[in-house]
Parts: sequence; C-alpha cells; structure tokens
Amino acid sequence: MRKKNKEALGLIKVYNIIVLLLGIGFYFLIPAVLNYGPEVINSYFETQIDAGATYYKQYIAIVLVIMALVDLFVWFQIKDFNKIGRLLEKKDEESRKEIEQLQGRCFRIPYVLYLCQLFVVPLVIALVLYITKTEFSLIIKISALAFVFMALLSVTTYVFTKKLMKKLLIRTNNLEAKKGFLQFNLKSRIFLQILPLFLVTSVFLALVGYARLVHEKGVMRFDEYNIRLTNLVSSGIDSESDIIAAIGKIDKISEKDTAFVIKNGKEIFNEGEPLSEFLLKYALLVGERYSGHLYDYYASDIQATAEYIQLGEDEYIIGIRYDLSSENMVFLFFGSIFLMFAIAIFILYYFAEDMSSDITEIADKLTNISEQVAIDYDKKLVVTSNDEIGELVVAFNKILDLEKNNIEKIERNQEILVEQERLSSLGQLIGGIAHNLKTPIMSISGALEGVTDLVKEYDESIEDSEVTKEDHHQIAQEMKEWIEKIRPYLSYMTEVIDAVKGQAVSMNASTVGKFSAEELIVRTQILMKNELKRRHCNLNLDLQINKDSYIKGEISAIVQVMDNLIINAMDAYHEGGDIDVRVREDEKKVYIEVQDYAGGIAPHVKDKLFKEMVTSKGKNGTGLGLYMCYSTIKGKFNGDMRFESEDGKGTTFFIELNKTTAEEE
Repeated sequence: MRKKNKEALGLIKVYNIIVLLLGIGFYFLIPAVLNYGPEVINSYFETQIDAGATYYKQYIAIVLVIMALVDLFVWFQIKDFNKIGRLLEKKDEESRKEIEQLQGRCFRIPYVLYLCQLFVVPLVIALVLYITKTEFSLIIKISALAFVFMALLSVTTYVFTKKLMKKLLIRTNNLEAKKGFLQFNLKSRIFLQILPLFLVTSVFLALVGYARLVHEKGVMRFDEYNIRLTNLVSSGIDSESDIIAAIGKIDKISEKDTAFVIKNGKEIFNEGEPLSEFLLKYALLVGERYSGHLYDYYASDIQATAEYIQLGEDEYIIGIRYDLSSENMVFLFFGSIFLMFAIAIFILYYFAEDMSSDITEIADKLTNISEQVAIDYDKKLVVTSNDEIGELVVAFNKILDLEKNNIEKIERNQEILVEQERLSSLGQLIGGIAHNLKTPIMSISGALEGVTDLVKEYDESIEDSEVTKEDHHQIAQEMKEWIEKIRPYLSYMTEVIDAVKGQAVSMNASTVGKFSAEELIVRTQILMKNELKRRHCNLNLDLQINKDSYIKGEISAIVQVMDNLIINAMDAYHEGGDIDVRVREDEKKVYIEVQDYAGGIAPHVKDKLFKEMVTSKGKNGTGLGLYMCYSTIKGKFNGDMRFESEDGKGTTFFIELNKTTAEEE
C-alpha cells in the first residue's frame, strides 16, 4: 500500500485495534457465557478432541480472518480516495463527476460497513452452524454472541468511519447533500446507533443470565446425584451385574435423565442415546479431578454426574446424564428480550420523533429562508426544552429577527435604487427630448410671429378702404397656413409628452391594460431618437406582427425595458453601430429581439446576469437595469427573458410576451 492511501490505512488501523480489543475481551468471555467445563480448552484433553487445534489457536485464526475480511472490505471501499487531491486540482467536468461519486461513497460507506458487520457476519455464522447440524440451542447462543461482538464492533467503528468521512468531505469542499446519496434521517440514525446497543445489552444479559441459571441448576443436579451415587457405591457392589442392576434402579430427578456405565473406557450400558465422544473422553481424562462432574460438549446444556469404581483390574464409571436445557426457560429469556426490544422500539421511536421534530422544523424553516419561500417572520418558534435543542431554537429566532431586519433594509435600499435608476433613466431621456423639442418650439415660435404680424396687418386693414375683400381672404388664408404648420409640431410634442408622462409612472404601478407592438415601438423610437442620434447609432426595425395583436400589461413598464436594452446596446459600442430590433409572433406569444454587434458580455458577468445586480460598466453602472428588466418581464408580464452573447460578435436579448386581442379584457 502506498503512503498516499493514508485514509484507508488509518481506518484499517482503527478497525484492527478495535477487533483486537474486542477479541481479547471475548476470548475470556465466551467460555464463561457458554458454560465451558473445566479444562475443555487449552489443555491436553482439547488436543484429544480437536486433533491438536486448541481453543486459543482456533480463536486467533477466527479473529485474524475477521480482521483480514474487514481490512479487505475497507480497503476496496475507500482505496480510490487517494485520488481526491489530484481531482481537486483539475477543473474539468469529468473530475467534478468523480468527486461527486466519491462524496456519495463518503455518505454511504459508514452505513454499508455498519449494516454488513451487524447482520451479515452473525447470519453467516448461524448458517454454517445450521449446515453442520449443530444443536439448535447452541446455534442460538453462538449466533447471539456473534451478534454481540459484531454489534459492538460496528457501533464503535461507525463513529471512527464517520469521522474519517467527514474529513474527506471537507477536503472535497462538499457544500450540500445530493439527493442521489444514501440518506438517513435523524430518527434512523438514532435507531442505528442506540437500538443495537440496547440489543447488545439485552442479549448479553440474557446469555449471562441463562448461563448462570444453567450453571446453578447443574451444580444442584450434580450435588443431588453425587449423593445418590455415593450411597449406591457404599451399599456394596461386588460385580458388573450388580453395578448395572443398581444404576438402573437409582431414583431419577427427571424422566429424561439416563444412567450409563463405562468399563475400561468403553460404554457397556446406557438407558438413553449413546454417550458422545466428548463426554466419554472427558470422563476418562478430566472428570475424576472434578469429583465426576462431566460435560457433554463445549457449550452443551447436557451434563452428567459420575462415580469411579475399581473392581479388581477393571475400572468402572457409573453416572447419570441429564439435560439442563428447558424450552420454557429459553422462551422466558428470549421472549423477554423480544418484549423489551418491542418496548425499546416504542420508547425510542417517540424519543427520536420528539428530538427530530424540533430539528426538522428548524431545518425546514431555514430551507424556506434559503429558498426565499414566503414565511411569517413574526411567528417565532417556542422554546420547549432547556437543552441544546432549546438553544438552537433561540438561535433560530435570532436569525429570524436578523433576516427580517435585513429584508426590510434590502427592500428600502431596493426602492431607493429603483427610484434612482428610474429617475436617472428619465433624466437621460428628458435631456434628449428637451433637445428634440427645441426644433418644434422654434418652429412654433416662428409661426406665432408670422400669425402675430398677420393679425396686426389685419387689424390695420379693417378701416383701410383700399383693402378689398380678397385681401382679407388672403390674410385669413395665410393665418390658416401658419396654423397648419403649427399643428404637426404640436402633435409631435403631445406624443413626446405622453411618452415621458408614461415613463414617469412608478415602476410599482399595478395598472393593467393592453397595447400593440407597434405602439411600443413608436414610443421607444420617440424616447430614444435623440440619444441614438447623439451616439451615432442606427435603430433597424423588423416588424413581422399583425396590427390586431396586442400585449397585455402596462406599456410604460415594457418601454422602460426596451429603453434599458437599447441604452445598454449603445453603451457596448465605442463609436456607434447598428442595433436591430425584431418583433414577430405566433398564435400565443410575441417575440422581441434586441441585438447589437459590439464586443459581447464578459464571462464573469454572464454567469450572474439576471440573478444579481452586476455590471460591466464599472463606476458608470449599477447593474440594476437588466436585473429590473428581467424582474419586470417575469413578474409583471408573466413572460420570459434570456440572452445569447458571443465574445467579439455581440449580444442578443430575447423577450417572450403573452399575446392577447383587441376584444379581450
């Protein structure tokens, strides 16, 4: 393994240490919990039963196998995490996807390892025992011990695995939990971490209680039969037939208890099933040192009481074999476990529900704030506990107050900025319009002077006898001509004033009407005519729309949008250029395009356009114009707005508006 795989090596090291510590503890625990008889392990007797493989050798082999399997599993799960540093240096899409996959594995690995250790190993052990036709009671006890071992291992290693995965997620700059990742809510995590510990405690106490009960029951049964066998031997036995006859007549504590006789290491009499090889060898090699207390197998509940008799050259072992297991006792212990398990689930569920509900409520409200969902900032959460959750609620309420104050401040500042932008735009337009109005005003002024001269001439001619009727008609005709010259100027000035008046209406006005695309273009031309001329820009119109098509909304708002787009296009040019405005339609919508052929929008601005106030004009711009254009199209017209920009070639803004007809209200 290379040094750069330090995450895998570190986790494997932790796993090995935990397995070793648990292994040492369970080495001494297993014989005590399973009621091993004296000298059945790590002794000469064990070598005679297991062909030389002693308990500690078997145990070490099993622990090493578990460690190897865990090490391999952990290694294959996190071996690719050594690539994180290299992937973070790259900025391409493929590296980003690989990092996301590794982030997903960071979320999954603690739970995968946890569940595999907790359930897979005990189930495999139980299956192996079942296939090898082990006694059912022994399968339960060994599987329960395996579950206790793996539960302690999985819960302990889960903590360290989560800690390591947290470090890796921090390295990958993970800022959010993707929905595709394995997700566990708070209740599930509480169940995963607390319930197994409760089960471990319950199962372990049940095993210990059951073992102690069997042990005490075995001691009592041994003492009782030991007295009876001692009395039997002391009554006088002279032959093999006397031994068999006497042992067959001995009073049994239970009908299931059976008598047996062993002669010179061979079974010669048995009231029940043949003696196991384990019990037979235990009686010959070990039993006499422990007053004839015999065991049928390592963790078996079958024991025996024996008495050793020497008749001539023959050695006899007489005894009573008894089964200490009880279905009622097993049902009582393990039934109690399941009952307590059910009660624990019930209590733990409501505990987790109570804990997670407060946190979930806070998380939901924070999500609403982050996603700008409308919430009542005056509706605070009530503190219902005097602990960390209560402190979290208090902190959230403070955040709510701060957010409310910030929103109010932003709204005030936004109103000021909007008004400043509107007034700036109007000031710019009015300056150009004032220049445009000079010509019609001077023309009207000249016409009025002409009319004034004609009025004076007409007044002087009233009493002049030389002035004929034809002269009076001529004067009137000249007055009429001057008036006709004034009329278009007045009409033009009226249109300009109406357009400016419309734009002077607040951006927040909720007046809803309808207007034609042609009317929109006319107003835009009037307002922008002088500015276009001043900046040496040409406005090219391409109108492909029916005159009977109308757009629903306030025309002044959309004129403001068009003005902003055209002004931005003019700002993009340094020495003037063409600006194309195209209007077309289909059955449901009107499409407007405003295109320039300047340098395009800078990449760092494109990414933020419409999302926040950003500008490429430096100190000469606020970035509010396009932001408000987008808001107006989306909010007031329920339309859409987008753009395309290519560096060095120009920018096109696309507006989609819903169409209506002249008859619709």
